[in-house]
Amino acid sequence: IDVYKAIASIANEEEAIDMKNEIEDRFGKLPTAVDNLIESVIIKDIAKKLMRDAGILTPQSVKFKSTKQIIKYA
Repeated sequence: IDVYKAIASIANEEEAIDMKNEIEDRFGKLPTAVDNLIESVIIKDIAKKLMRDAGILTPQSVKFKSTKQIIKYA
């Protein structure tokens, strides 16, 4: 459970890579499910950066774009 809590607290790609290395050092090769979980954290961090850079994600709102309309959630 402590490992899952640590994974849940990962804030960015660098921390995710560090966590992967730490778990591998302690337990050996990562099970696929754990590797996928950490990879999803990395993807989430990259997506947040891309959305922020594109102006889609702001501290006050998230804008969802579709081909027909722009939906703003605030």
